Amino acid sequence: MTMLLAENGGFLHLGDHFRAGGSNFSAASLATVAFVAAVIALAIWIASRRLETGERRKTNSAGRLMHELCQAHRLTHAQRRLLGRVARQAKLVEPALVFVDRTSIDAAIAKADVPRAKRELELLRKILFATTS
Repeated sequence: MTMLLAENGGFLHLGDHFRAGGSNFSAASLATVAFVAAVIALAIWIASRRLETGERRKTNSAGRLMHELCQAHRLTHAQRRLLGRVARQAKLVEPALVFVDRTSIDAAIAKADVPRAKRELELLRKILFATTS
């Protein structure tokens, strides 16, 4: 059995590439492999940064928080727009602060010229800051 394997020509020259002068691996091949590895590493890095940024954007978004609070309070589209306008007029850094501090809504009610707008703001204040006694 050993003789049959040794006589096979493919096995006799199996280690030829390890001898000096027998290798056909050049510097260009090494540079190609290094370039491909660098491109793959860069693609993985970019993908991981985008995923990380996307997760951060989902959790730390002022607009997203405002949207979720409006949904939780079951505000209509018109009420959401009105509340957004109140936040902009009050120049709040975080628009969702209108859910915590009623002074911006009170100021908007005081400035309201149109009776209908005043009623809508008062209703909004009642929805957001209703006290249970």
